[in-house]
Amino acid sequence: MSDVVGGQVPLAVVSATSGLAQSRAGKLRAIAMMSPVRLAGAEDVPPISDALPGFNVAPRLYLTAPAGTPTAVIERLGEAVLTVLSTPELAQAVSAQGAVPAYMAAGPLAADLVRESAAWGQFIKAKNITDQ
Repeated sequence: MSDVVGGQVPLAVVSATSGLAQSRAGKLRAIAMMSPVRLAGAEDVPPISDALPGFNVAPRLYLTAPAGTPTAVIERLGEAVLTVLSTPELAQAVSAQGAVPAYMAAGPLAADLVRESAAWGQFIKAKNITDQ
């Protein structure tokens, strides 16, 4: 981030929190969000998907447990997470950090991770990306 602010690097992908703060301070120009939706408090910064439909590389955080964790435990954890995510206080705190609180149950989340891993695998093969 300091190299972009200092002019040594012309462009960077940074967290919404720090990027928006630097933009509001007049040190950077926010061009687009990596998420597919406009963020609360940053409605003037369009999502890249406005120009590239379907583009979505917004960072996501997952709560995971070891394989073999009993289904009842996973369901109870899911209920607790959903309860916390539903509170106005958390929504406000998360929004202030440039994020969007979202919940996905364990089954759909597992399927989403498989789908996303396959998509990135195809992209890596198509672009001949290798370990460095």
